[in-house]
Amino acid sequence: MTIQTDVKADKSWSVHVDEEGILTFPEDLLDQLGWKEGDEINFIDKKDGSFILEKVNEVEVKDLSIAT
Repeated sequence: MTIQTDVKADKSWSVHVDEEGILTFPEDLLDQLGWKEGDEINFIDKKDGSFILEKVNEVEVKDLSIAT
């Protein structure tokens, strides 16, 4: 899987998906995005073979819990 970011559009990263379906992101990518190990990530299907990845923040999670 190759990832490109809006943070630095001229760079892409390759990430490994292990046998359990876990993605391992390179440290420099995590640093640029402000993500850390254990963060929850939403995958949004763009219906063109690509996905948008967004970090779920605690406020969104709390809002979802209240709504259900």
